[in-house]
Amino acid sequence: MTRFLAFLFMAGALSAGPITFDLESLGQGDYTTVSSTVGGVTMTITRQSGLTFSITDTSAFSSPGPAAFGTRTLSPFNDTSNSAFIFTFSSAINSFSIQLGDYAGDFDTWSVTAFNGAGGTGTNLGGTSGTWGNGDFGLGDPAQTAALNQAGMRSVVVMGGSTDFPNSLYYDNVIVDTTSNVPEPATLLMIPSGLAALAFLRRRIMRTKPQRN
Repeated sequence: MTRFLAFLFMAGALSAGPITFDLESLGQGDYTTVSSTVGGVTMTITRQSGLTFSITDTSAFSSPGPAAFGTRTLSPFNDTSNSAFIFTFSSAINSFSIQLGDYAGDFDTWSVTAFNGAGGTGTNLGGTSGTWGNGDFGLGDPAQTAALNQAGMRSVVVMGGSTDFPNSLYYDNVIVDTTSNVPEPATLLMIPSGLAALAFLRRRIMRTKPQRN
C-alpha cells in the first residue's frame, strides 16, 4: 500500500515539466507589456517604471545573434537605464532560466531575483548573479544561461548590463518548471479507488490462502 501511494504522489509530481518560452510567436515591435502562453502557463514581460522594450530579430543584424535566439529576441535598447525586466507567471514556478548576452563594447554583469508575488512584488525569495564580461555575439560567442531554482516563484526580476548602460543585454529562451511534490486533483481522485482495489485484493487472497491446522 505504501508503494502504491508513493506511485500516486510521483505521478502527480511528474505530470508537469519544463516549459520553454522562445518568444518566436511574438510580433516584432515596441512594447510596455507583452504576454506569451505555453503549456497552460502565461508569461508576461514588463519593465520597472513602465519603460518600453522591443522584440527584435538579431538574426537580421550585420553580425547575427546566436542561432538559438531565432528571429525573436527581447531587447532593452529603447532605454538602457537602470530599469530591469520583470517576468510574471500565471502560476507558481520552481525553476527559471534565461539565455542572455551582448555585443562587444563594455563589461557586463547580470542578476536574477525571484518574488512570490506578481510584478516583482511580495517576498524576495532570493537570487543569483553572474558575469557576461566582454563576450561578443559578433565574434560567435554563445549565449550564457542564468538560472535560479526556488519554489513558489510568481515573478522574476532580471537586470543585465554595464556601469554606463545597466540594462543592455539581449534575452531569449526562458525555461520554467512548474513541477511540485503536491499531487494534482486527478491524482488525488485515484487514491480512494486504489485503496478500495487493494482492500478487495487482500480479502481475496485471504479467502484463497490455505489455512494451517
